Amino acid sequence: MLEIRFASAQDAEAVEAARAASWRAGYAGLLPQAVIDDLTGPDEVERRRRWPEANPHGRMLLAEIDGVPAGMAAYGPERQPRGPVDPSLVEVYSLYVAPEFWSAGVGRALLERVVEESRAAGYGRLVLWVLDTNTRARRFYARAGLAETARERAELRGHVVTHLRCERDL
Repeated sequence: MLEIRFASAQDAEAVEAARAASWRAGYAGLLPQAVIDDLTGPDEVERRRRWPEANPHGRMLLAEIDGVPAGMAAYGPERQPRGPVDPSLVEVYSLYVAPEFWSAGVGRALLERVVEESRAAGYGRLVLWVLDTNTRARRFYARAGLAETARERAELRGHVVTHLRCERDL
């Protein structure tokens, strides 16, 4: 049975297990293996453990199926506004599902929970950034009603990537 709950620092290993598995499978062939290895390495569990304290206005969700970490999502106020801060914008910082649970509704359930919680908190619009070459994620977000609104080049551990900004009303 799928359960989605708010994650705490004590859930760092479970959150990272789902995130790292998704990264390794989802970004294989899209990013250099050295980047994937670096961003799914042993230091990442500690980063997840410190995340709640480092992001006091953010929230993290953990999805579990029968107690097995299946996915995670982190969200909160927009991190890098492109203009004046807009308090109506909520950003999905990350949403990852372990590959053994892809196409099982976990990602959709996580995104729906983010939308519900964000509406309840008074946000009016959701934004996120997705790697332009990640067609699986782009299709997922398009089916969820997010439209691509901007493109930005960025550096990720020495590798240049292009991210697409996606948005939708809540």
